[in-house]
Amino acid sequence: MAELTIYDSQGNRYDDGDRASVAVSERIENFFFGGVRVYLDVGSTTELVVFFRARKTKSGRAEQYFAVYRTDTMNQLFTRFKEDLRRRVEGEYGMSLQTTSDDVELFAKLDSGAKPVPGTDEEHRVLSSLLEDGESLSVGTRDADSALALLYKYVQDGAGEIAIAENAGITDLEACDLTIELGHDDGFVPLDETESLFEQRFGLQSDDSTEVQPSRPRATESGAESDSSTLGSAVRVGAIAIGLVFALGILAVVAINGAAIAGIGVPSGFDPIVVADDSSTDDALADADSGEAEPSLEAVTVVGAESHSLTSNGEFVDSVTVMVDDNQQIEITGESNQGQVAFELADGDDVLFEDSRVANGPFNIYLSELSNGETTLTIAAGDRSGDDDVGGDWVTIREEVTVTIEGVETAE
Repeated sequence: MAELTIYDSQGNRYDDGDRASVAVSERIENFFFGGVRVYLDVGSTTELVVFFRARKTKSGRAEQYFAVYRTDTMNQLFTRFKEDLRRRVEGEYGMSLQTTSDDVELFAKLDSGAKPVPGTDEEHRVLSSLLEDGESLSVGTRDADSALALLYKYVQDGAGEIAIAENAGITDLEACDLTIELGHDDGFVPLDETESLFEQRFGLQSDDSTEVQPSRPRATESGAESDSSTLGSAVRVGAIAIGLVFALGILAVVAINGAAIAGIGVPSGFDPIVVADDSSTDDALADADSGEAEPSLEAVTVVGAESHSLTSNGEFVDSVTVMVDDNQQIEITGESNQGQVAFELADGDDVLFEDSRVANGPFNIYLSELSNGETTLTIAAGDRSGDDDVGGDWVTIREEVTVTIEGVETAE
């Protein structure tokens, strides 16, 4: 069972979209001023706090909010959270979620799956070791993708309480096992006391690596050296025997084939042996290569008020018209054998939506903040890269469909 509570940036609790005069949260207010984007506390009851924006009307300003989500399971936490939040905000409150501004990038990508983790293996070994020692750590990172990669990694590796914020030093985050601060030039930067702890730990490792190792005892002539000599002799004898067998085999092949060519009868069980030429070898290799799965995008469907398949007889259709659902959005679903799928919805040169999902199987994504009219939907798949660019080098398959969107309510 999950519990979802919405607060504005001043810590006022919202009930059905109206301000409640009670239940003001000082912590949420401090989270706002500290630029906290995501906070996660894993326990018997897991608490997830996420900053997001929503607008009451299509032309209205996107206001700032925090969602506090409590649940007794971590299973598909981020996906369930976003689905429940969308139902509450758009279905019950009648507002629309805004996912295009920089400060909600973490919210938009929260359920996008694994991304490349910044930092070296040695840095991560030290960080894990310090977490095991019970230290409260803070590191800086470059952007939302890097921050989420660190969160995904360490929420499963020693960090029960973890946060992503613009300012890691606020009082309400002091108890966190790991705080990730946004806005740094590098992908992994130990901060403040954490930097000192890293230097100390690296120093200890350096001292350990320079200790004089005990010398290994030399083998005596009557022991290891005689064993080595015996082994070497055995190897040489074995090699000679294998060589003789191989040579006799070749002679036998020549004899059998020669006899066949000459018309001399060959005993049953010794049919002529054909040695493949280069062309047959190439064909065999080509047949082996053909067994590799081709990059695929399958069963791709756009779901609005009704479902519309984007494929027909294994090929993508040229165009489709879709009516948005009651939440003023559409959903794209499908399957791919590639590691990542990216989506772009564009009106000419104006990109309306751009995001990606981890695949290697079924995938889905919701598109909101839509406008009526003809758009171009591009779906690209390839190796997992964390890159949302549908024209990137990581792409192995790309498809485009003209999608005409209808039913979007416009502000009067």
